[in-house]
Amino acid sequence: MTYTLAIFGDAGNSLTNGTSFYYSPGKWERYQIGASAPLQASVNQMMQSWNPNDLIQLGDSSYNTSSSSLLDYNIGQYYNNYMYPYAPPEFVSNSIYTQATEGGIQANSNPLSNKQWPYNLYDYPNGFRNPLNTNLAGGSSDKLNHYWIVPGNHDEATIIGSYSDSNVNQINFGKNYIGTPQGPDAYDFKNNIKDYLPNNSNNPNFDGQKAEKKTGSTKALLDYHPWLDPASTKNYTLTNQVNIGKASADGYGIYYSIDLGETVDENGKKIPLMHYTFIDTNRLLADAGYYDFNFESSSPKNNYLYDPTVPLGTDTPAPQHQDPNQPTQKIGYEMYQWALGDLRASKAKWNFVAGHHPGYNIGQSSELLNSDNTRNTTNNNYSNIAVVLKFLAGLNTELKASGEAPFDAYFNGHSHYYGRAMETEDTGMGLGLGIPSFTIGDSGKVLDDIYPVSYGASLYNYQDDNGNNLTVTQLQDIYKHLGDTKPVSAGASGWTSNLIDTKQTLVDSTGTSYQLSIPVYTDGQGQKIDATNATSDISGLYGYGSGAAEIKADKDYIFTHYKTVETLDPAIVRIAKEEAKDYQRGSLFYERWSPTTARLEDLALFSFNVQVDKNNPTGYLTDFTRVNSGNGYFEQSQNQATPVYDNITVGFQINGNNPLNPMAFDISDSTRALINLTFSNGQLQPIIPTDIIKNGSDYRNLLNAINVKNYDFTNIPSTGYKTDKPLLVGININLEAQTVFANQASGKDLYHDWYLITDTTATASTSPSRYGSLSIDLLPKSQDARDLIANTSLTTGYNNSGQQQKFDRAQSGGLTVKDPITGLTIGAGTLINGKANLNLTGLASSEAISIGFAGDPSSSYQINFKSSETTKTTNFIYRSYDPITGSHFYTSSPFENNLATTQSNYRFEQVEMLSNGDSPIYRFYNPANNDHFYTADSSEKNSLIDNYTSGYKFEGIAFMGSQSPNSSLTAVHRLLNPATNSHFYTSNTTEANLAISSAGYKPEGIGWWF
Repeated sequence: MTYTLAIFGDAGNSLTNGTSFYYSPGKWERYQIGASAPLQASVNQMMQSWNPNDLIQLGDSSYNTSSSSLLDYNIGQYYNNYMYPYAPPEFVSNSIYTQATEGGIQANSNPLSNKQWPYNLYDYPNGFRNPLNTNLAGGSSDKLNHYWIVPGNHDEATIIGSYSDSNVNQINFGKNYIGTPQGPDAYDFKNNIKDYLPNNSNNPNFDGQKAEKKTGSTKALLDYHPWLDPASTKNYTLTNQVNIGKASADGYGIYYSIDLGETVDENGKKIPLMHYTFIDTNRLLADAGYYDFNFESSSPKNNYLYDPTVPLGTDTPAPQHQDPNQPTQKIGYEMYQWALGDLRASKAKWNFVAGHHPGYNIGQSSELLNSDNTRNTTNNNYSNIAVVLKFLAGLNTELKASGEAPFDAYFNGHSHYYGRAMETEDTGMGLGLGIPSFTIGDSGKVLDDIYPVSYGASLYNYQDDNGNNLTVTQLQDIYKHLGDTKPVSAGASGWTSNLIDTKQTLVDSTGTSYQLSIPVYTDGQGQKIDATNATSDISGLYGYGSGAAEIKADKDYIFTHYKTVETLDPAIVRIAKEEAKDYQRGSLFYERWSPTTARLEDLALFSFNVQVDKNNPTGYLTDFTRVNSGNGYFEQSQNQATPVYDNITVGFQINGNNPLNPMAFDISDSTRALINLTFSNGQLQPIIPTDIIKNGSDYRNLLNAINVKNYDFTNIPSTGYKTDKPLLVGININLEAQTVFANQASGKDLYHDWYLITDTTATASTSPSRYGSLSIDLLPKSQDARDLIANTSLTTGYNNSGQQQKFDRAQSGGLTVKDPITGLTIGAGTLINGKANLNLTGLASSEAISIGFAGDPSSSYQINFKSSETTKTTNFIYRSYDPITGSHFYTSSPFENNLATTQSNYRFEQVEMLSNGDSPIYRFYNPANNDHFYTADSSEKNSLIDNYTSGYKFEGIAFMGSQSPNSSLTAVHRLLNPATNSHFYTSNTTEANLAISSAGYKPEGIGWWF
């Protein structure tokens, strides 16, 4: 039975800095706001529609969780039907969480919810309702956990010291704790591990309290997932399903493994179907000096020479931030040895490793390169990929060296895009051919930008804004320990790098300017698209968007299918639902709420400010201003040669405040601001004061986030506070399109990519020759795998040539034919363009032969045809000759042929014909002249049996043939030598004619066909 799994990463960003505001056209104030609840919600809906057995989150499940009140908001509300126990016992018991304070305020007095902490457990102590059926309580129905996590850098944020806590504003990812807490911090506040000053005396220029020393913790994360406690695992998971290597709350590693599904091995014994080894790459990066640790700086910084696969003292330099409780044990090496042992102990059919950080990057800039204006690169950031790649390559190198199977794929998140890397050269030191590295970090966070690395392009090469290749020599230095594995891009979804963005400034009617980032788009092959061509499809690299991977696993194959989902703006969807309109891609409503193109000049934009004053201390919206009129809105019908537009006014709700239910995007919520937008001739008209229906409330966290200030809202100046930069809203029902100014035509499929790892089986047709010949194909072993290849379209952007095509069978790879009894090799060859024709070099001891296939991991970027051993039964008919009597002997039994040629005067000549067809070929023997007589004619058989004086004894059915000729069959000529009264049978017409003309044989017609 097929086991379905959903894998996704970096999704936990529904609430950032206390606000769910999600618009950021042209990256406008993206990093100050950055929430992306609609993206996370749409990806979750897609995954839930697959009805997977389990979910795997590749890290950063909540930004930032460490001792945060956001865990359940970012995780439980979406995925709790896969979680157990839910709600987590520690979170709803009399624990440090429920006793915690928010800057001195008891948790159960939190004004946002009036509930015990965490405040977002709205149905305390039950938590969120089942996301698929709100009539049901949350939690998995079978009372077993099916939601598995990889620790990400934001999950361990307060430990690795690179980010501020999400209970306060995580502005600029620095060490300054800025802003009003958004929930009680059980470790920082209750235990006073660091000093914090919530009242800054109303100084608008105060830029945060510097934390000089801090001890972080991931205890809240571990308590939220209590199955990570070795003592409790058995209560929440299947027996022996989870193997916990370490689950340290102090930052010294969270790594473990799980078994999923069940199948049987070749002996019929039950084994796990899949095994996932989860590693803590944050720990590796801290060891390499990429991350600080508890605000203790790394020295040296970013050392890409660090090697976690060797013990302490054998590499240079030593790892950073050692565990004081294990001064002689290198933490990375300890995890490496555990992972190696875990993989060796696995009995599963398929084995995988998953971590948060990539080993190979598909063209990402910000995590790899620091560039100055001359684009000279440095090695400052390389440690984050070097250390992970060394770890992974070390595992497979050691596994293969000891004759064990390597893991089948690596999955990671972190980088907010999708990519698939493949090695194309087997050096014996890399991950290996046919072992993909998947980056799935675009499941709910605002997308990262990437270089336009075309399919098949080296991961050592990037392009500048003129399309020129940039060779990153430092990357080549990093990868030298692998040999030249020649890694390439095989899957990529994302929009182009900020290193080649252009900047464009808009100025509204008030004189306020907005500098937006406009990506430089490519045609998918690295060539820039002419931005002045209105017909160009500017969809980024090969496509872009948020997505996740669906995995279908069976004992014979594993199929990973990454899919993009389109995220629609909830504010616009609300309008469609009120009007009972179809709003999906291709509908008229969708087109009416889409600009002519996704380019900046066609996108309608408006701005607003957030105000807090004594009369409205919770924050309201003001100063609405049209920034850009846009083009192409509200056409009357689709596909008009000359568009005609409706003049229309529609109420538009501004999401992003914090009422009791911030996800309830409906107009009846009185706390949300509501304005009238008027469109005329396809353009947004100026916003006037009478267009403001409601200014809304509860927007103070939005103000707090955008201003990057620690305002004390209990002592508001008479003039109040206002955002120092207006916020922008783009009008496009495709939410991500209005963010990156890229769109795909509504009739074009969204981006997808897939990779199939399949067992193989040999099919072989036979033909006569000296020892017999084989024509061999290697097919996927299961029909399901064959159907997946046939029915799944190529990865978006593949050109259907070379490696960018799919094949229904292996195209290359070595073949070895052996006698399964003796083990001797009796033939060898190579698949060429999917077919191998080879002549055997010896005879097998039985009808069975073993066809060994070396595998074909490289002919297609879509499929890894695994190595295999297939036992086939041959249908050869062996011919032997007795030189003393001049008689011939034919048999389909290798044993009988061997007996005849070793214990009598017969000498083996060749494989003469094949045993096939639906007619038995009968054999008689005349001991008087040692003649074997064969006939397909049952009447002749019966006559000969009845004729006792003939001297022939009936020996039964010798083999099979056909009595009905057709163009695909070969005739067997029957001849008689009158001098010896012996018969001769041959499928070779030339040989038959020669026997007649030179050896005294007389033709007796066609004996049968095969």
